[in-house]
Amino acid sequence: MNKLKALLCVFIPFAAAFTAARLVGAEAPNSKQPVLILLYSRFEDYSQMYPAADRVIRLLSQVERFRKQYPRQPITPVFQFSGAMSNAIHSLSEQHEIKKLLREGAAKGLFEYGYAGDLEPTPRNRPLPETLTAESVEERWTARYEAAHRFLTEYKDPVTGAPVVGLTGGVQAEQQIFGPPAILSGLSLKLGSDTAFVHELKRMKIDGVLWGLPDPNPARGIHGYGGSVTGFSKAMSPIAETSPEVYWEENYLRSSDFGQTDLRVFSTTEELAKLKEAFGKIDRSHVRVVHMEYGSYLRYLRLNADGQPRFHPLFWLWDHPQEPVMPNAIPAMLGMNEITPKYQAEEATMKWLLEEFLPANPGSRFVSATELKRMAVTPLNTEVSKKELAGAVDDLLASYERIGASPPNWVRSGDSFFSLADMFSLLVQSLAKQNPETVRLTELYGPLFFLEGNGPVNGEVSAGAVRRAAAELAPKLVDTAWKLVPSNVTPVEITVDGLKLNAAQFLGLMAQAWRSKSPDEKLRVQPRYMHSPAAEVYPHHIAREDMGNMWTCRPVRLRL
Repeated sequence: MNKLKALLCVFIPFAAAFTAARLVGAEAPNSKQPVLILLYSRFEDYSQMYPAADRVIRLLSQVERFRKQYPRQPITPVFQFSGAMSNAIHSLSEQHEIKKLLREGAAKGLFEYGYAGDLEPTPRNRPLPETLTAESVEERWTARYEAAHRFLTEYKDPVTGAPVVGLTGGVQAEQQIFGPPAILSGLSLKLGSDTAFVHELKRMKIDGVLWGLPDPNPARGIHGYGGSVTGFSKAMSPIAETSPEVYWEENYLRSSDFGQTDLRVFSTTEELAKLKEAFGKIDRSHVRVVHMEYGSYLRYLRLNADGQPRFHPLFWLWDHPQEPVMPNAIPAMLGMNEITPKYQAEEATMKWLLEEFLPANPGSRFVSATELKRMAVTPLNTEVSKKELAGAVDDLLASYERIGASPPNWVRSGDSFFSLADMFSLLVQSLAKQNPETVRLTELYGPLFFLEGNGPVNGEVSAGAVRRAAAELAPKLVDTAWKLVPSNVTPVEITVDGLKLNAAQFLGLMAQAWRSKSPDEKLRVQPRYMHSPAAEVYPHHIAREDMGNMWTCRPVRLRL
């Protein structure tokens, strides 16, 4: 293959009205669905240990007290630590109050551990993939993976962010010090695909929930970001039991900051009247998953009018490597007399949720990251019957007919949703085994590289040739053993009867061959683009060619 281009791009999405017409599969719900509240608190400022200890003391005390007062509404927040913060806490004496409280609180199940990489030192010095000299898809993938591996495992100098050989940092440090994270955020600051990070998490045997799409931020430089997220989220929530904020991608559960314009990240420190108003406007036609920051670190800092820190201690540290300790003369932190009222306001917010909102809305409750994952239904590693696959094939062919040259966002059969990669895997295995009664759905990545264009526009292939091509692919695609370059990847191109087809074309032909009664039947090759309507609106910084992850997206039916 010719040398691949590596230009990063900023996607300007289609208009929301145009997109909505193409996002198919929605059903009209007829009842008020619950609101599930996920509480999280992030501990990332390793330069200021006192606020971290104070937060742990106050929050664990509050959680334990609320659990006793409201046993029907148990609270289990997730405490997210960066790798640098994990190392800082680990270096303290075993008798240090924060270490003792965390050990005791975890033993009681008062909270879950999580990972936050957003402020891993330092964001400006993150490892970047060296793809300019990549000559093949495999070399391009390897460069992306190596950068992800370094970020997730290397110790970084707290001031410069430079890696230190031989020491552990990142997610690996959090995992070794506290245990497997229940939820992870900030793995990649570039939106579009985190497949390389996922591949490293699988090597590390970490299967927590991953943060999905973040709140809008103009600094990301993605025009029409809010419309893109709402368009994608609508595609991932076709029925009432699915949430616009939750979806499967690369077989990891994702939970977004918002899915529709009525939702955003909330905070327990917000003015209660405004919080009540916002909760009253939440669209309840689908299950909604609300991210709510609990015991925010920002309450300890002096803020500007926009709510951002006037002087963030970590930013000072990184900007002044020769003098990393912030001078006392700089008014960065608030006094305790200013902090305590904020905890009192938080107490009022929590009591309103526990005493009024949740009881008045049956099914609504606080949910932990582990519980959210337990509620999520997935067809992965289940036996798919021939009847169920037949329904999925019918839906796939009908979707191709309805949408035209683009593949559908996902495929449905009865109560099950299948991604494009799922369908590719199921059809390859079924055709290779001559349509058996059941096929086990194994994990398959999307393509490591998307070919632009719609493939050959003319030609015919036989159903038998499609079956033979599937049989050749099957052994490789079901090999899920971890490798640097995985075997279980949707191929970039497939040759059938001398024609080089893209994966979307071959997927459609496999569906036709599966329905075919004779191996000699001729199947007409149709031009197909690789990007589904949902993929077209997904906000991204990276090149479209690297967004094979879109083939793994599917809705999440929540078992309430």
